[in-house]
Amino acid sequence: MGFDHDRGRDIIWNIIDISNITETNKENLLIEFEKLKLLHHDNINGISDVWKRNSELVFITDSFVGGSIRQHLAKIGAQKLKIIKLWFNMILKGLEYLHSNNIIFRDLNCGRILYNNTLSITSIGDIFVSSDLFYKSFNELEYETFQPNCMSPEIINNTGKLTEKSDIYSLGMVLLEMITLEKPYSEINDPNEVIKNVSVHINCLIVINVNLC
Repeated sequence: MGFDHDRGRDIIWNIIDISNITETNKENLLIEFEKLKLLHHDNINGISDVWKRNSELVFITDSFVGGSIRQHLAKIGAQKLKIIKLWFNMILKGLEYLHSNNIIFRDLNCGRILYNNTLSITSIGDIFVSSDLFYKSFNELEYETFQPNCMSPEIINNTGKLTEKSDIYSLGMVLLEMITLEKPYSEINDPNEVIKNVSVHINCLIVINVNLC
């Protein structure tokens, strides 16, 4: 935690250990994060600064008082549909902005959606997971960083070209959790078993009509 005296905001210092990747990839990762720093949107918790420090990549993001949507719902319980609609549409606007910049988020879930409980604003956080090099370098750590519960089958199975549809799949899972208060596949504790179940249900289609528009 810290405070940005130039912008008058509370901030969070984020540190990623990059000691296990090559020097070339360290430099390329910094370049990708610099590109992410250019993103500015009301519903995106962007990166305000980034730099490489020895074997670490350090970057700064804004602090959200309310924590994540998952934490907020665990504290207050079920919400009215009109509130879920409000949150959903803000998340959708953030995704639309990312997609307009040719960025696929990959790992959208309620734990990565931040909530300002004073202004009732949701914002997509952890924008760094959308970095191609970050995903390729850290996705082999048995999902210590990535959470398969809301990931689309093509991302988990590493099959097919990633498109905006991958994030829309995750957005549907986010909606399910906001309504039911249960993380998808919450009955399964082993992430590897979650992966197997997502793969099995690759051809299943769940349609929920809640008239969100």
